[in-house]
Amino acid sequence: MGGVISEMVERARAICDEEFLAKELGHIKTTFFSNGYPAALISSATTHATARPEEHVPSPTAPLLILPYYNGLGEKIKRMGRTIGFQVYFKSAASVRSIVRNDKVRMAPNEKAGVVYEILCTCSASYIGETGNTLSHRYEQHLCYEH
Repeated sequence: MGGVISEMVERARAICDEEFLAKELGHIKTTFFSNGYPAALISSATTHATARPEEHVPSPTAPLLILPYYNGLGEKIKRMGRTIGFQVYFKSAASVRSIVRNDKVRMAPNEKAGVVYEILCTCSASYIGETGNTLSHRYEQHLCYEH
């Protein structure tokens, strides 16, 4: 349960200006206490969350470098980037499996439900509609009512 309190304190620290932080922390404590949280838990979680150093948020102007991760080399690059002001992030390299394999089942356009469609009639009129059914089902309905 203390995680919820800690997260609220962290959020307050991240969002509030210094002049409003004490008042916001008081509000958080009061709210949790009035909702039945034990005072000892509230105090402990609040103290623990405020004792943590604020996370370093990279400056928006710091250059960003995204590289594939290689064990051993990645840590050195990240450390070097930190010393010269780069933000280094890693992504996993594409595997042959991820390139070749495609599990997504593709539906034929006439089997998709919930589509907007246009049907051109033989009398040069057109009908635009939207259906929750499949397109083929709706087309069959139009053929039944053809004028």
